[in-house]
Amino acid sequence: MPPGPIRVTGDSSGSVVDGGTTVADGSLDADEPDVAASLVWSGSAEGAYGTFTISPAGDWRYVAKPAIAKLDEGQSAEESFVVTTTVGAG
Repeated sequence: MPPGPIRVTGDSSGSVVDGGTTVADGSLDADEPDVAASLVWSGSAEGAYGTFTISPAGDWRYVAKPAIAKLDEGQSAEESFVVTTTVGAG
């Protein structure tokens, strides 16, 4: 029987502000009822305004780069990143 759909929960977004908070943290969790093993997260990327990383446990972090200061007063930007979850040992 093929595995069922994976349900993802947790913090899927965060915010940083030039001159203020320059790090956003969160955690994702995944549940796949047909798999007894743990699910492992992966994915990291360099964006135009920051760097994104995620640990195998699903804890993620976005750290703004100095490029964020190039945004004009009141201007905002959005970056999106793709993460993957796979079946780990367990």
